Amino acid sequence: MATSSISAPTPRRPTMLFLSICTALLGMTACETDSTEPTAMSPAATQTITTDVDPSNRSITSNFSASAAAKSVAPRYLVGTGKADITGAAAETGMFGYAVGQVMQGINDRLYSHAFIVGEADSNAGNRVIYVSADMGAMFTAVKLEVIKRLQADFGDLYNDDNVMLAATHTHVGNAGYSHQQLYQIASTDDTLAGYSQQNFNAIVGGIVTSMLPK
Repeated sequence: MATSSISAPTPRRPTMLFLSICTALLGMTACETDSTEPTAMSPAATQTITTDVDPSNRSITSNFSASAAAKSVAPRYLVGTGKADITGAAAETGMFGYAVGQVMQGINDRLYSHAFIVGEADSNAGNRVIYVSADMGAMFTAVKLEVIKRLQADFGDLYNDDNVMLAATHTHVGNAGYSHQQLYQIASTDDTLAGYSQQNFNAIVGGIVTSMLPK
């Protein structure tokens, strides 16, 4: 015959039987029940239930305690966001198009860097990551190296190659000429046959770094 350490004249609720079966089959310390059951925040949360699971009178004991629930709480995170302009030159510079000779002739929409910083709230302040999505054709190693260089000038080793991720939206209607690789410089040539623009490079790097900085 089943026994229970909770002495109450009322019959056991169906959710208690579900709790024991779920624990037996899935090896879980606790299973979800309805909202009327005792929670980890209430004094009644610590209980021991012994319930028959088959006619042979075998029983399973399930222990659910507030202290065990507290240990399973997920870590808290702090999230920061930032946005900055990376448009660069408005005209007479190569476009990140599909062939050489595509030249910028004005601005329809400005381009931006969107930064997202995530860090653990209850740990060392250096335990964080940065993700950047930039409105540009592609992300190049030269851009990331310069971004990290400028960040480390202000923050030391807080940011490095391991916790900074830069990505591009792959738009083909933005400025080009910011790669240090010759193949992309050839594809970015404008009317002056220049395939590299220090102005565009500085605009992109500076905007990415600005989007990461605290406001």
